[in-house]
Amino acid sequence: MICRAAGLFCLVFISAFVANPRAVNAGETATWYEAYDAPGSRPRGLVFDGTYLWSADFGAMKIYRHRLDATLSVEQAYDVQDRYFDLAWDGKHLYAITWGRVDELELPDLTISRSWRRPEEFHHMHGITWNDTTLLTAHVSTQIYEHILDEAFTITRTYENPDNSGGMTWDGQFLYVASTGSRSITRLSLQDGKATPIARYCTPGPVPTGIAWDGQHLWIADDATDKIYKILQLQTGQCDPYDIVLDPATSATPLSGTLTGNTTLTSDHSPYLLQGTLIVPKGATLTLEPGITIFAASDEAEIQVQGALTAVGTPHSPIVLSHASPNATWRGIRLESSPGPNKIESVYLLYAGIGITDSPVTVRNSVLRYNSGIGAFFFNDFDGDLIIEGNLIAYTFGAGVNIASLQQEGLHGNFRGNVIIRYNHFSYAGPPDLGNFSDWSGQVTITNNIIDHEFGVSISLSSIPRFSVNENFMDVVDTGIGIVAGVESSQTQEVRRNLLRTVQSSALPLFFANGITGNAFHLHENTVVGAQNVSSIQQQEMAPTKVKVY
Repeated sequence: MICRAAGLFCLVFISAFVANPRAVNAGETATWYEAYDAPGSRPRGLVFDGTYLWSADFGAMKIYRHRLDATLSVEQAYDVQDRYFDLAWDGKHLYAITWGRVDELELPDLTISRSWRRPEEFHHMHGITWNDTTLLTAHVSTQIYEHILDEAFTITRTYENPDNSGGMTWDGQFLYVASTGSRSITRLSLQDGKATPIARYCTPGPVPTGIAWDGQHLWIADDATDKIYKILQLQTGQCDPYDIVLDPATSATPLSGTLTGNTTLTSDHSPYLLQGTLIVPKGATLTLEPGITIFAASDEAEIQVQGALTAVGTPHSPIVLSHASPNATWRGIRLESSPGPNKIESVYLLYAGIGITDSPVTVRNSVLRYNSGIGAFFFNDFDGDLIIEGNLIAYTFGAGVNIASLQQEGLHGNFRGNVIIRYNHFSYAGPPDLGNFSDWSGQVTITNNIIDHEFGVSISLSSIPRFSVNENFMDVVDTGIGIVAGVESSQTQEVRRNLLRTVQSSALPLFFANGITGNAFHLHENTVVGAQNVSSIQQQEMAPTKVKVY
């Protein structure tokens, strides 16, 4: 097996191009970048104007103009009206993008001269750059748009975005996209209406957000380290110690087809190569021994469990499931109408998620990372219990845990079991999101979780009549606790002793169409929008909300 160097991640398609410094393999040099402290708290967008490097700071709500000196010193700091994700420069103006809007900023004082609102496309826009003729914007996961700077900000061309993009930059020939989900930057060729990945390079920090090109070097802002990096040599190879890939010289035991009975995958036959779909039929149990490694051979590979799954490792001998190739996603584990019992404990599940339909499961003390979708998602019409406990769920594009109604033949949006989500750490991953069931008679307990670096609602509950959301810690998030489109209920609905810190927009718990009693809120260091204090909440949109503060 091949492991990557500390804290970094990359995949190479072809070698480096002539205009940039020489690309090097991971570990070949320790001086492939220079690091500078960002002046604010959450560096986001970067752009170079020919003389200065500009940075947008999401936490401080400022834009900084930097000299390219030994300390990347700030020549001037500007207070701005919003939290900008990325910046662009057309030779005369700065352009800044935030959720639902692009602003044209006039120098010298960065007043807004024009503003375009396109909430249907821009709600999750994170990238913007000038490509010598016009502006390009990037949706976080789906499209890259080319625009005319007319009144409507007309979209003239759409490219499929191959990455979960952060910021973007243009070097005169290629587009670079900072991928917040894969700890890398991708070089794209925009030709014939297609965005084609040409190469992928490592980033010094785990969450690259902004990226700029100064004519010789790439610059990268990182939200996790609060650093701005100057890339001296493009880094290729295998860089992340947690991302294990299959060494081509290693013999692997093939896995595929349908099991004929109870089966145990033992450590003496590890590693295993999952080719296509491995089906565990009803009546059969698949057992994974501690210490084994399973590699997915393709993006379509998955383990489909209709019987039962026991994947129980140990802290010192975990089970690892990943893709055979670096930076490649696969389908992961799917529980399909499995009666159980299903246990997933001390498992590293990388580049894939856990999908559960009509099945009970316990996921405990495991690591789910780098999933381009949802970390663990459930479409249930079942009486069983779901327990998500003691896990690290990080760098997923969608919700870390999503429990939703899938109303189709045989599944009617009914959930009569209990959900326990506790002692987990959600980091740069979507938080727990539950909702829209026609009949939910069980208890939801969300307690003692850490949720950090989130956008949107940190804990979202919808149409859940009975829940407890207690003693969770939420830090560097957009909004705290949201109970949206809920139901009038006399059952226990408790939100107690949660700590929300460094919330970027509204710290208010959001209650719509609920009648709720027995709540208390501990809010600390938040920017509160729309109320003087929590106990003053009386009505939002549809119906009165009854809030009792302990």
